[in-house]
Amino acid sequence: MLRLPALIQQREIRIEAGQVGLPGYLRAYGAIGEDGGFKLQGAHLPRSQRIISTEDPLELWGRAEGERLEGSGTIGKRRCSVAMTRAELP
Repeated sequence: MLRLPALIQQREIRIEAGQVGLPGYLRAYGAIGEDGGFKLQGAHLPRSQRIISTEDPLELWGRAEGERLEGSGTIGKRRCSVAMTRAELP
């Protein structure tokens, strides 16, 4: 399981981790629709990646229900699932 901070303002979603171009970075952006559905698109460079110029495309989709967003998608050719819940910042 990978835990990442997500910024959700209005209906926009942003997930950013790591430094762009370096192994371990992830960027995903998208929006929550009026019906509660969301779609995120972005890119990920795995920590194990040795060729820095090759990143994996990321696509996630799902539904918001109350304080929780759940969905699934792909990172490169790998299937994945996502769950986001509202948390208070320290």
